[in-house]
Amino acid sequence: MTAGAGVSTAGAGVSTAGAGVSAIAVRVATDADRPAWDAFVAARPEGDPLQLWAWGDVRAAEGEPPLRLLATRADGTIAGLAGILVRPTSFGRTVMYAPHGPLWAREAADGSDILAALVTGMRAAARDRRAIVVKVEPR
Repeated sequence: MTAGAGVSTAGAGVSTAGAGVSAIAVRVATDADRPAWDAFVAARPEGDPLQLWAWGDVRAAEGEPPLRLLATRADGTIAGLAGILVRPTSFGRTVMYAPHGPLWAREAADGSDILAALVTGMRAAARDRRAIVVKVEPR
């Protein structure tokens, strides 16, 4: 993990990033986060069904388990998220794919900090999962 922000994938580890307007914590989402996750996706103008919690469940049944990263502010509100599908490849490696994501509060004063925290969290998760690539498709 880097000194900026990272994600402990052994649990719901929390790290912080952002020297700008506010500190942003990135952590692995839990089942308790599902309602807030889906509400955030629905509220975003660039939100997409492929970032909904249920899409990750569908893909998990097909062998691509989801990794759901949440970026939150100090008060616990969601500032961004990334629903990432983890595809196994050969030799114990993976490919990580965030279809039509990540999503974040782009218009917020700390929008760039939110994105930076999510990217750093995805990079840490990719290292933990031996990913050869992380493909993102923000809308």
